[in-house]
Amino acid sequence: MAANTASYLIVGAGVFGVSTAYHLVQKYPDATVTLVDRDAYDAEERVAASWDWNKVVRADYDDFTYCQLALEAQDIFKTDPLWKPYFHQTGVYWNCRSDYAQNVIDHHRRLGRKDDIIALPVAEARKLYNGIFEDANYDGVTEVLVNRASGWAAAGDCLRAVTRKAIELGVRYVAAETVALQLSPDGVCTGIVTASGQVLSAAHVILCTGAYTPKLLELSAARSGVTSLRAGDRILAAGITTGMAQLDEQDYKTYVDMPVGFQGYTAKHGKPFVGSLPPTKDRELKWWGLKIFANTHEVVPGRHVSAPPAAKDYSQWKVSKRLKEDVADARNLWYGEKSKSWNMTKHRICWDAFTTSSDFIISPHAAAKGLYVATCGSFHGFKFFPVLGKYIVQMLEDSLSPDLKERWAWDRERPDSSDNCEYPNSEMSELVDPDERLQSLEEKLDLLLSGGALAKHPRYQGQQQANEDGSTSPPEESFSVSPPPRDASNFPTTNPFPTMFDPDLANLRPGRSDMVNGINLYFKFCHRQPIWCFERDEVSDYGSLPEELACSILAVTSRFSQKCDHLHLYGNNAKTLIMLRIANGSAMLDTESVYLVRDAITERKKRLFWSLQLLEQSYGRQDGLLSVPTDIWQPAFHSTGEKQKEPKSKVPPLPKDELGTTRPSEPGIWNTSVHLGWVWSQVRKYVSDCSHNILQEPWRHDSTYAKVLSDFMETENRIPMLYPLLSKDVVLGGLHIPSDGLALAAKAVQVLIERTRKAGVTYLDMTPVTGFERSDGRVTGVITKSSGTIPADIVISCAGLWGVEVGAMVDLPIPLQPVAHQYAKTTAVPALKAKNPAPNSASLPILRHQDRDLYYREHGDHVGIGFYGHRPLPVVAASLGETRANVSEHDMPSRLDFTPEDFDPAWTLSKALLPALRDTEIAHGFNGIMSFTPDGGPLIGRAPALEGFFVAEAVWVTHSAGVARAVAQLLTTGRADADLADCDLARFERVQLTPAYVRETGQQNFVEVYDILHPLQPRDAPRNLRRPHWFEANATLLRELPAAWRPRERDAWASRYYSPIAAVEAWKTRTAAAMYDLTPIRRLEVSGPGAVDLLQKLTTSNVAKETGSVTFTLLLDEKAGVKSDIFGPG
Repeated sequence: MAANTASYLIVGAGVFGVSTAYHLVQKYPDATVTLVDRDAYDAEERVAASWDWNKVVRADYDDFTYCQLALEAQDIFKTDPLWKPYFHQTGVYWNCRSDYAQNVIDHHRRLGRKDDIIALPVAEARKLYNGIFEDANYDGVTEVLVNRASGWAAAGDCLRAVTRKAIELGVRYVAAETVALQLSPDGVCTGIVTASGQVLSAAHVILCTGAYTPKLLELSAARSGVTSLRAGDRILAAGITTGMAQLDEQDYKTYVDMPVGFQGYTAKHGKPFVGSLPPTKDRELKWWGLKIFANTHEVVPGRHVSAPPAAKDYSQWKVSKRLKEDVADARNLWYGEKSKSWNMTKHRICWDAFTTSSDFIISPHAAAKGLYVATCGSFHGFKFFPVLGKYIVQMLEDSLSPDLKERWAWDRERPDSSDNCEYPNSEMSELVDPDERLQSLEEKLDLLLSGGALAKHPRYQGQQQANEDGSTSPPEESFSVSPPPRDASNFPTTNPFPTMFDPDLANLRPGRSDMVNGINLYFKFCHRQPIWCFERDEVSDYGSLPEELACSILAVTSRFSQKCDHLHLYGNNAKTLIMLRIANGSAMLDTESVYLVRDAITERKKRLFWSLQLLEQSYGRQDGLLSVPTDIWQPAFHSTGEKQKEPKSKVPPLPKDELGTTRPSEPGIWNTSVHLGWVWSQVRKYVSDCSHNILQEPWRHDSTYAKVLSDFMETENRIPMLYPLLSKDVVLGGLHIPSDGLALAAKAVQVLIERTRKAGVTYLDMTPVTGFERSDGRVTGVITKSSGTIPADIVISCAGLWGVEVGAMVDLPIPLQPVAHQYAKTTAVPALKAKNPAPNSASLPILRHQDRDLYYREHGDHVGIGFYGHRPLPVVAASLGETRANVSEHDMPSRLDFTPEDFDPAWTLSKALLPALRDTEIAHGFNGIMSFTPDGGPLIGRAPALEGFFVAEAVWVTHSAGVARAVAQLLTTGRADADLADCDLARFERVQLTPAYVRETGQQNFVEVYDILHPLQPRDAPRNLRRPHWFEANATLLRELPAAWRPRERDAWASRYYSPIAAVEAWKTRTAAAMYDLTPIRRLEVSGPGAVDLLQKLTTSNVAKETGSVTFTLLLDEKAGVKSDIFGPG
């Protein structure tokens, strides 16, 4: 593995990821190492399991392998200047209820260690450390292991410091949330997709994603269709709760010098070991609970895995009453009754990934080449922090010791979890009391429906004003989530938005049973796409739901409730709330849930739109926001109950949301929702018209179908998704081809050379060819300037722009004209800063502006511009001389000097098309050579007059792989799977092989290379090479034809390249008579004895017909493949 220059993408900046990055960049400073994590490495709050106030650092493992690894890591914690400041050697005090202590001591002796480690009787051990553990629980304890060599480390500070050091050494850190893996069609993992839609690419992708690993793999499997990506039962995400108590000065003095304490248990005790760490300098004493719990829920339809809750608060800080009780029980195991008076200051849930044996997984992933997994700390990963990366690098190099390779393998036989007391023993949902959930839900919805949350919004600070007017209810027969009639009683008298609801409405809050019923009805009747607001497991997390969404759920579900009348007012006011929030810019956009995503930003926009659209479509009066285009939507706000004022002249601006945008001028989620809502309202009207037999042919320009298509295009123009750098003032629309992409040509060639070398191919570089040896009509060797004659039975000329010169060596005319075209790179574009990592250095699609002969691609934060709208620049390859020995990217035969004057029009057009380029300049450019032929196609096949000599020329990178396969098939089987008729080397007539014809047509093909031309459009030049004689000879006869017989006059367009009555002409030819000029058609004459029999064998139809008949048939090759279509007389 060429690790010295390889690219690595590490996902997850916990101890596994940071250690890997640190060791990689130290060992391979020339490698490209990128570390990606959802949080900034120096953030005050992170989700990583290793981000903590303190973590245990110990080497007292009863497993020999982990004991050895932990000792190696502990030595680094004690001696290495990078790690040493964060390690505190306080010792470890372990209550053992098995032969654990003796196993640990035996391992240390076996390793030749003389650490201060000893097993003591309980009575003797209780006296240590001034008796601070006198009140601990010693039930079942057989002995106490005292290890004075171990201790703890300031975990968060240490993680931050090592990350910073790795960055200083050259690691690139990217703060972004990973939502899926990027897989190539052949199953190679090429990178990741972030929540913003950015693709980060690398040759090696290492997942150090801890508890998020199963969910990420599940989503990636759904996205790619590669089900074997799933973690299955290999990995289980689980959490454990830690607690911290604030000690007073006296207690702090008592415990400040305490060791790390462990209550050791085994599987027969039915609980994991429990530990406590010494107090921090802030006098906070920490320990963890007994419950290790999974959080299993549906992440994609039909697929359930355990993962931390989506909301960060619930993944860390919001701890249920039962979990707090669990933490209190664990505290009592160490500190007894006296600890009940301690002030509990913090509770936190820590999440990690587990295996049934608590072994790490450090292994290539079996389902995707280039994908590796390094995770499953099982809550004991931090103590190995200094050495984890060392062994992960060995795994990447395939140099891991056989025992570790087998033990940490992705696919290995794992033991049952029943013997592992540290394996998760419950579900998070079981540890949250139902009453606690309902109480939280009731408080939240009370706040929502009373307008409390809106009143506290910063936008409304200082605007609070009691609503002095009452509110009248809408007519009882009206059930709708559309706004009630716009009379004075429905709006405040002074400020349009003082509160969500009027006071009378606020007093009609639903009770607990109404809320529970509403949520159940939502999942029973409404929770289907296209309305997919949240998942079942997120119901308890109403803190993450926008107010308008919660009220909308109540409105939607009220029609299914037996208390429909009781909930009537909420239904009538829910949509009013939504409209007012959108109008005044206070809408909340933080609704998230586990969802099958291809692009998180796009899916989020879809979900917001569809949720609102369903409310409008199913329950609305068709007069709300989504039924009116935004440029004419002007809601009438009233200031008094006496008289309705005229609508304001200016539409209230939609809220700004920078999510998914690259420039301030781009629209956000709500703008997208409104524009799409307008289009879909037209779709709904079209469907309704069709159902009522109000039909217009869809191909009519004035049809609703055509209008809808136009609206869709207009929406896409307003909301540029695929290429946000485009100017909407210049481009009307575009064609997106997702399957196209970027080829790293030089790298691909290098890989091919390496692979074929291994297969036995010999490469001779710097070896100019001067001729070929021939004998009896066959090629027999290649004559070189530096290596003599190389014998060869088959020679393939792939000489590119030198093809003409190589062909001349065997008297074979090659109709190829090299022409230079321009390519330039800009200086750094601010809008692309830090968005395009190596190796692709590009994330946007390749942009082609065919009408102006331009194309664009990214080079990191620079933009490359290709231009072929300049004058033709023909090149004679012979004039380039021999290739120099030291070829580089900027010095190669196909790279000619840049001609800025030819590029000036392209630069002006580019700055208009891509306004972001106006802040840049042309950094450098060159004129690159391309090969053109008289008809624009490649040249493939055997030389007509020389056996064994083949040609593959004028081949561009876009079809190079296909041409290579076709040539290989020609050489091995005699024919290619693809029809090569239009690429056949021998397809040209003699006049088309002359240098003058090739030069003129090659340059013309450069001019028209990507122009949209009619297939029958004749050449402008050269002309009059072969003139039909029949027309001139019969010109007088044609003038004497009756007027009715003459061709009808046609306008300029109708007369181009085809006849609008071609079908009638063909019918008359068959049923009557017609005259055709066959002068331009190539004619072959087969004559002599056996001619008919030969054609009968070579064609698919009967050619042995009577004189005067015409036969249209297919000409076959020796393998019965179609060579061409032909016709001939009988």
